[in-house]
Amino acid sequence: MANIPTAEDLNLEYESQAKEIKEFMESGVGVKGLVDSGVTKLPRFFVRPVEQSPQQSVEEDIQFQVPVIDLNGIKTDRRGEIVSQIRDASEKWGIFQLVNHGVPIPVMDKMLDGIRRFNEQPLEVKKDWFSEANGAQRVNLYHFNHLPLATWRDSLSYKFLDGKIDEEVIPQICREATSEYTKYVFQLKERLSELTSEALGLKSDYLEGLKFMKTAHVLCHYYPACPEPELTIGTGSHTDASFLTILLQDNTGGLQVLHQNQWLDLPCVPGSLVINYGDLMQLITNGKFKAARHRVVAKIIGPRISSAFFFFPAVAMHHELYGPLEELVSVENPPIYKPTSFSEYFACFKSRHDKYSNTSGLSELTLSS
Repeated sequence: MANIPTAEDLNLEYESQAKEIKEFMESGVGVKGLVDSGVTKLPRFFVRPVEQSPQQSVEEDIQFQVPVIDLNGIKTDRRGEIVSQIRDASEKWGIFQLVNHGVPIPVMDKMLDGIRRFNEQPLEVKKDWFSEANGAQRVNLYHFNHLPLATWRDSLSYKFLDGKIDEEVIPQICREATSEYTKYVFQLKERLSELTSEALGLKSDYLEGLKFMKTAHVLCHYYPACPEPELTIGTGSHTDASFLTILLQDNTGGLQVLHQNQWLDLPCVPGSLVINYGDLMQLITNGKFKAARHRVVAKIIGPRISSAFFFFPAVAMHHELYGPLEELVSVENPPIYKPTSFSEYFACFKSRHDKYSNTSGLSELTLSS
């Protein structure tokens, strides 16, 4: 008969893995460094329990295709059609791909190349950038982890507070490319803010006026090829904490979205950007627009490179209360979420994320029916 581990055994195992991952973080090697060293077996703190391993996704199911929306003609009589498509995608999916969005493809390509060049510098050059996630540095290169497990990627992180593009927070090797791309992304964010407002039946400047999407938190991910991709994951299942996320990705693949309880591969559409809403958009729309649950699977090919811009409230508004918009609730459609501040919500989100919970950060804000 197999021995059943005691609580003490499990605690010791946790502490042991926590110690290993702490040492790994402090080494500054990163996942890229592991791959460069020739590792063929994953360290145990990357290996997921069977119940957390990625399931097979649905392949080529014509019933479930993530919407692709073309912004060409946005200033013509096509605008109404585009707004309708965004409304439909936001209500059913919470995620869609955008083409003819105004960001030049060469600018997108340079951004991805800048992330690659940064990560493929010699270790001694990158080492000073390594830190814990959410560390005190204005720019952080970290290996994102939630004790006692780790994810198969390295991440470069920085913030543009209240819409101000501070080039000094961007590493020199990718500064020019990132600065140029960021200017276009901020312009696209303003356009999406207008279209989202209209899709909700509000004036086009409504959301922009509330300053819900003033600050950008940028995560540039580098997912090296993985020798045992079936044992780990690049990014775990989650919904974003943002109002809006704009994602640029290369053509490696690996991004999956959960739709009607099935994981679907999100195909790489040339020249597209992936747009998805986060928990905060679901909160203020009273559940009308969905926060898309998604993940990135590890792959034997790589690297996969991506850049995500997460848009959050202006810094001065972090302690103000957010709840379902008055215009979107009624006696027939009462609020389903209680008001909360961004600071309070994010603490809840981080707690659940740290525990690899599959429940949304909104679950504790849902009102009893």
